[in-house]
Amino acid sequence: MTKIEQKYSSVTREEFKKGSIYSLVNAFELYGDALIMEALGRPPRTYSLMKLSLEEIAKALMLFEIYLLKQNEELFQERISMLLKSLESHNPKTKYAIQFLISKQNEFIIFHTNPEVKKEDSNLNNELNKLKKLLENVTDLDNKKNTNLYTSLIGNEFKPPALSIEENDVQNLTHLTFPILVRSKSIILKDDDDYYSSLGIDPDKLKKLDPNTEARRMHKIQAAYWNQLEDVNRKYPHLNFEEL
Repeated sequence: MTKIEQKYSSVTREEFKKGSIYSLVNAFELYGDALIMEALGRPPRTYSLMKLSLEEIAKALMLFEIYLLKQNEELFQERISMLLKSLESHNPKTKYAIQFLISKQNEFIIFHTNPEVKKEDSNLNNELNKLKKLLENVTDLDNKKNTNLYTSLIGNEFKPPALSIEENDVQNLTHLTFPILVRSKSIILKDDDDYYSSLGIDPDKLKKLDPNTEARRMHKIQAAYWNQLEDVNRKYPHLNFEEL
């Protein structure tokens, strides 16, 4: 038994479900935080928080899969071991999330597209091709997450976070994260209120989970941000506002 397997060896099946729900809720909150950073014009922070949300969604799905597999642990022990090893590593979680979306996109094509015109549906097929290519560059996603949080040394030059990200990077990551978030919710949150209450989780909060909940609060946050700056300007009229 590996160290990681030993770490989780005493965790009950129901606790894995509980961890899955907690991770999903956290993923939604991280997604909302990313949208807030976007509204404040901070692409580096947006990217990093969005990537953290993606990783947390993957963790939620992995924990939920372990919960399901533990119905017959002896039969699926090899799969469970693989998932446990991946839980605490960034790249395996990112790969898991992308593979999950590829699977769901394939299902959509099979069940919702006329087989005779399936090959002509260029949008869906292009999406799938992009996702498959992305699997080959998962490390790049994680590297950008880190360089967008910290000042980094790149090619013998120090680069601040703002210089290591492009708007296109943020849009692509958001486009990847959103559908996984929505689909994860429909898979993981199926039980009744009594079950969630028994876990100590507010059922109403789960019902209201919405990727744009935090986005709706952005106007208030932006207003508070600018009001704070105006207050500083009133108190310190000689302070250069642009240097804040």
